[in-house]
Amino acid sequence: MTLPAVSIVLPVWNPQPEWVNAAIDSAFHESRSRIEVELVDDGSDHPPESWLSEQNARRTRIIATPHRGVVYARNAALRQCSGDFIRFLDGDDLILPESTSALAVAASETGFPVTYGSTVLADSELRKSGMLCSRLRGWIHLQTALGLFDCTLPALLIPRRIVDRVGGFDERAQQQPAPPDRNGAEREPHQRHQARSPFAQRRDGVA
Repeated sequence: MTLPAVSIVLPVWNPQPEWVNAAIDSAFHESRSRIEVELVDDGSDHPPESWLSEQNARRTRIIATPHRGVVYARNAALRQCSGDFIRFLDGDDLILPESTSALAVAASETGFPVTYGSTVLADSELRKSGMLCSRLRGWIHLQTALGLFDCTLPALLIPRRIVDRVGGFDERAQQQPAPPDRNGAEREPHQRHQARSPFAQRRDGVA
């Protein structure tokens, strides 16, 4: 099966070099999907070339913006990315190997345009501290409005056509990076995507 290209949107501001390089490395751990990583430097004190590994500096598209926050940074990446699907990542996240491909396969097999997995929560030493997961599928915008969709933004794989239809993130809700799905800037695009398209959950769960 030929899988579509996926754009990984990664906004950062003064990130920890070890963490952001690990995040980028994890995004490229795919053997089936074509991956492009759009790293948006949200006005960091030092240029990305000073904290990216040599390999990641070569294979990552770097977009420099003034320091205006995570919402503006994500929208800047959306204006430039070219993938058929979008996945969002933060500088302290890790994507499990092959999970992006698994979500793309689930989208093809179920016919539901938006797919998602679970999120393993861990501390700075990568010790597991919990898991966020949901079993909802279909048209779930009502459940989301009621706070019943327990899913983080990085766990979602969203078709570019859906993002284009609903628009990017609402910059009026601008906030600094925070735990996904715990603030209005993160939750608001969930609600709009779910109002326009049905969702499917990846059967084996973790993404």
